[in-house]
Amino acid sequence: MYELRQYQKDILNKLWLSLKQHNKVLVSAPTGSGKTVMASALIDELVKRGHKVAFIVDRVELVKQSRDTFGAEKVSIIKAEMEKDYNPDKPIQLIMIQTFYARRDTLPDFEIDYILIDEVHQNWNGGRIREFLRIYDNAKVIGLSATPIDERGYLLEGFEDYIDLIQIPDLIKLGYLAKPICYMPESCVYDLSDVKVNRFDYDIQELDDLLCDLDKVGNIVKEWEKLARDKKTIVFANSIRHAEMLNDEFLQRGYEPLLIHSKLSESELKNARKELRSADIIINCAILTAGFDKPDIECVVMATCTKVLRKAIQCLGRGLRVTPTKKECIFIDCGNIFNTHGLPQDYRYYKFKPKNFNKSEYKECPNCGNIELESAKVCSVCGYEFAEEDEEKECDYKKVTGKKQIERLIKIKSMQDELMLELRKLVLERGYKRGYAFYMFRDLLKNAKAQRTGLVFYKKIMKRIDRCREKGYKIQWLKYQ
Repeated sequence: MYELRQYQKDILNKLWLSLKQHNKVLVSAPTGSGKTVMASALIDELVKRGHKVAFIVDRVELVKQSRDTFGAEKVSIIKAEMEKDYNPDKPIQLIMIQTFYARRDTLPDFEIDYILIDEVHQNWNGGRIREFLRIYDNAKVIGLSATPIDERGYLLEGFEDYIDLIQIPDLIKLGYLAKPICYMPESCVYDLSDVKVNRFDYDIQELDDLLCDLDKVGNIVKEWEKLARDKKTIVFANSIRHAEMLNDEFLQRGYEPLLIHSKLSESELKNARKELRSADIIINCAILTAGFDKPDIECVVMATCTKVLRKAIQCLGRGLRVTPTKKECIFIDCGNIFNTHGLPQDYRYYKFKPKNFNKSEYKECPNCGNIELESAKVCSVCGYEFAEEDEEKECDYKKVTGKKQIERLIKIKSMQDELMLELRKLVLERGYKRGYAFYMFRDLLKNAKAQRTGLVFYKKIMKRIDRCREKGYKIQWLKYQ
């Protein structure tokens, strides 16, 4: 059992108070602050009070780390190739969200009172999390993240309260994070004014046209040699092509970097991950951003550019952990990061997106009629992917701005919630597992595509539920009427 630091106790105390009034709470704490330890303390108390808890992760490393922190004897695991560790009767369900989504129709039933989502910014607006939350819509939800914001820098939508009691500069002063030593070499400052922005960030191909230049790549390695030649280093590249050019430049200068990116074969990627702990220089493209922990990293080289604050903070955070022999970290900005987003040790103050009362907080799926939050990227019913609105392209769903249209979506959303409640009551009455209610809901909307899923549709289904109870029909009857 870990001894909690004072700031961790303060965060948990505020969270307990918030959970008395709110159903969805967002908790911000920097990389290295001990979010998993705080989650463990919270879960221990919830289990003592007789509650069932789900802890959701999206990476294999976090499954093993969380199991060891929570205690294997209390934990059931939903993860491919770990079937022997699954037990629906255990109080803690440690869930790899990809596995849950793939097996959601075949998993045995279990009850959930509280849902904790680690690295919540990664999947909050995705269909997997949306579907999970619809199945367990009576549970309270706690989102944990070092960067609890969307691509535009606003706090994630859908939460009712936000807790932010400790920040990176506070942890540096306390000695829990490394002191940043920041450099921005003149040879690596670029004019980005003509680079196209696509979905809130610079277009990767246009950045490549700017960055994949032998002189620019050479300048990055030269600056690193001057400032951090003997330091364990991670380099963030713009693309696979850019990463390979950086790798070649390091090799030509006599170094032995470890190159890791998504186009490596499965066996190559597996071997690369094994070598991460011992590697002195890591060149990475889009793999080792959020959640990668190698505390002995002494230098972070930002060789890419980004307009997305969340991405910048996650990359910079890879160098902030301390060890008995490491109390400082060198940051070399070769991508205009400091000019765009500030320094690693800056305070950050986030806000929820201002409400526009002339614009709906919901949107309607053009494929099945399901109502989702405006921020959703995927329809949790039919899997339809919403194209995001950006400066170059309009979104693919109808924007709702008129008062009557907004009121219509709110009413439909209310009817959807009421339908889910009635379906859940019905399936439990008939002895089905609670998740079956969502699958019925999903099938009803899919089958109703041609009818359009407006208010009339929901009222009609509600009447059918009453008749199903009255006549004793099988639940499946609802889908075919």
